[in-house]
Amino acid sequence: MKTWLLRIWFGITFLVVLIAFILGLVKAKDDPVLYLLVVNLLVSGVIGSAIAWWFHKGAIKTQSLVFVLFVGMCIVFQAIVSDIYLYHNPNTSTSNHASPDTLNNATSTISPSFTISTATLTTKIPNEI
Repeated sequence: MKTWLLRIWFGITFLVVLIAFILGLVKAKDDPVLYLLVVNLLVSGVIGSAIAWWFHKGAIKTQSLVFVLFVGMCIVFQAIVSDIYLYHNPNTSTSNHASPDTLNNATSTISPSFTISTATLTTKIPNEI
């Protein structure tokens, strides 16, 4: 029974990381910085897989089961937070394309009575050169 529960847990962890990895690749085509998030998920998945393999082969003692489950929970949490960030990224517009207008003219509300607005200053250069 314990073996089956561990296999189910490792399968769920793998599935969540795989979904986050695929969604990250899809969203990274609009914002190349998100490739860093995808690589981070990939590295975490490889580390989690190595720990699961070592536990399966007996290199990690069964007394360390709590550690193995904790690492799995951290990886699942990272994948969930990555998915949330991918689809609530403030640097992308509703058309999923980052635009300088939305990046430079952002308005942030800190509290109901205090609002910060940022704007860009543009300067026209004469064509006398």
